[in-house]
Amino acid sequence: MKKKLLLVVFMLVCLVNTCFASNGSALDDEEQIANKVFTALTSKGEYSELVPYLSKGFAQTFTEEKFKEVKGKVNTELGNLKNFKLYTLEKLDKADRVFCVADGSKVPNAEFGFLFTNNDSKVLLNGLVIRPVEAKKQTVTPQAKSVTQSQSTTPAKNTNQAKK
Repeated sequence: MKKKLLLVVFMLVCLVNTCFASNGSALDDEEQIANKVFTALTSKGEYSELVPYLSKGFAQTFTEEKFKEVKGKVNTELGNLKNFKLYTLEKLDKADRVFCVADGSKVPNAEFGFLFTNNDSKVLLNGLVIRPVEAKKQTVTPQAKSVTQSQSTTPAKNTNQAKK
C-alpha cells in the first residue's frame, strides 16, 4: 500500500514539475532576443546590442542604417508601444517563428514576427516583420430578405410559364 502511495505521489510531483517547467532553453533564448529587439526599436537601444544575436545573412540585410530606418518607422507609424508579449510559436524543422504583440498609441496593436534559426545550439535571429494589426469586431446582425427572394413558400414554376 505504501509503495503504491509513494508511486502516486512521485507521479503527481513529476506532473506538477512538467506543468511549471520553463518554455525550454531555445524558446527562452528566443523570447530574450525578441525582448531585446523590441526594446532597441522602441527606446534608446542601439544596433550594436543586437549584432551578437543576428545570423550572418540577416546581419547583411538588417544593417545599422536599416535598423535606424525601421526604428523611425516604428515610432512614427505605430507610436508608443507597450505590453509586449509572446502570443504564438511555430516550430519548424530547422527554425522557429515567434510572434509577439504590443499595444500601440497610434494603432490598436502591432505584431512582431521573428524568424529564428538554431545553429550549433545557438539561437540567432534570421528575420523580422513588424506590422499593425487591427482586431475586427464581429457583430451579429439579422439577415435581411433579398429583393429577389420570393415571399411565398411554394416553389417557382417553370421559367417559360413565368415569362407569359
